[in-house]
Amino acid sequence: MATKLFNRKMTSQGLEVYGSSTGHSTTSRKIESGVGELIVGSSSSGTRSVPRIPFYKWCVDLISSVMVFEQLFLTYFLSMSLENKKTTGKLNNTSNLFLKSKLAALFFFVVGVSVVWGQTTVTINATGASGSFKTGSVSSAGVKNDGNMININSGTNRGWASFDLSSIPFGAIVSNVTIGFTTYSSTSSTVVNSVYGFIGNPSQMQGSVLYSSISAGTLLFNTASWSANAVNNFTFNAAGRNFVQSNCGSNTVNIGFVRGSTLNYNIYGYPGTATQQPKLTITYTLPPPCTGTPTPGNTITSTSTVCSGSNVNLSLQNPTTGLGVTYQWHSSFDGTSYSPVSGATSATLTANITTPQYFYCAVTCSGSTQNSGPVSVALNSFYNCYCSAIPSSTADEEIVNVSIGSLNNSSTCTTLAPGPGSTVARYSNYVSGSGSPAAPIIYTGSLTSGTVTISSCGTSNYTSGLAIFVDLNRDGDYTDAGEKVYTSGST
Repeated sequence: MATKLFNRKMTSQGLEVYGSSTGHSTTSRKIESGVGELIVGSSSSGTRSVPRIPFYKWCVDLISSVMVFEQLFLTYFLSMSLENKKTTGKLNNTSNLFLKSKLAALFFFVVGVSVVWGQTTVTINATGASGSFKTGSVSSAGVKNDGNMININSGTNRGWASFDLSSIPFGAIVSNVTIGFTTYSSTSSTVVNSVYGFIGNPSQMQGSVLYSSISAGTLLFNTASWSANAVNNFTFNAAGRNFVQSNCGSNTVNIGFVRGSTLNYNIYGYPGTATQQPKLTITYTLPPPCTGTPTPGNTITSTSTVCSGSNVNLSLQNPTTGLGVTYQWHSSFDGTSYSPVSGATSATLTANITTPQYFYCAVTCSGSTQNSGPVSVALNSFYNCYCSAIPSSTADEEIVNVSIGSLNNSSTCTTLAPGPGSTVARYSNYVSGSGSPAAPIIYTGSLTSGTVTISSCGTSNYTSGLAIFVDLNRDGDYTDAGEKVYTSGST
């Protein structure tokens, strides 16, 4: 008989009751322009192959040579025209027209070369090493898989790929982005799928948080079907281009893959070849240098309170545009003594919070530095940080009463518990909310008795099991040794 998770009830702070029935990555980039091509590659040993003459020097030499050549011709024809004017009293129409055409040609040539020269296209692969979680998949139960994106479907698994954008200067103006990825061992489907952009470090994120973050980010292009067992290429929409542009100069952005069908798709991650690996192709131009004193404004946080071990995303109220802008984030545990955050030199910061902290960013332009207004990030109470394990079915058994110490709480199959995440006949949270019972006082070393009553919401009952967990160290989970304090029946 299939095992099925029952409804769980949280009856006090730190108490949960439920029942159940039977590296370093290597980046390859390609820089292109309309005039020539410069290939910058990196091997696994870290060596690079570059041309003997820099591409930009070719452009400068070419423009300089043409301008000298044009100047000689213009000087000659101008002198001839002036000589003709001494004789006839007016400029020769042919010479006048020639001068205008040459000036126009010179203008458009110089401007044209400058425009092409300023546009850059880079291709960045999602690369990594074993255990890096630079690419992978995660199940709805929060189980992470490192490497290829396995069994991506609408019911249980989602995928992600991380890309290092630190090589693109902050302030770059992104005009086009495409993503390429290769599917394999996949069942063909015409159902549309979605690709999202989000930030954070997947290797540090809890599996359940990562699973929800993948689909909670920016929708990068309109939903579309993916080709099975083939290379797929899609162009980002305006929101997708803005997402990439706002994170240029940062260390990492993540692309999440969400299927719209229960049919499984597999996508190569960093274990694939360079051709098979997910890749972003980004076209951008560089703006003029920044000028004046920066005005970053306040520090913006994605949330002011988090659970211990969760990430918070920090940004600035006012962006500082132009090349040459530098950033340095600082943090403090008391709001008075601040220290630089190692490696935090981008316009945004993703910080993992385990204790209350304060943050600000020092922004420098043209030798002038201005600090953003500091922001504080607090920790949620531990009893607000438990994950909700919601069963897939509302049928059959239900916990209808929990009594322990001074607590005696009853409910029915149609009762909606007052706490966050509660779902009728599937998950009941009685920690907080209107009508939640007062928590019992239980002393360490003392004997406390209690009962749990299971009834039925359906027409049949399966072999049932019961377990009681207590968060003894109040760290927001029930995974520590000794925190399963009671078990009975089927596991």
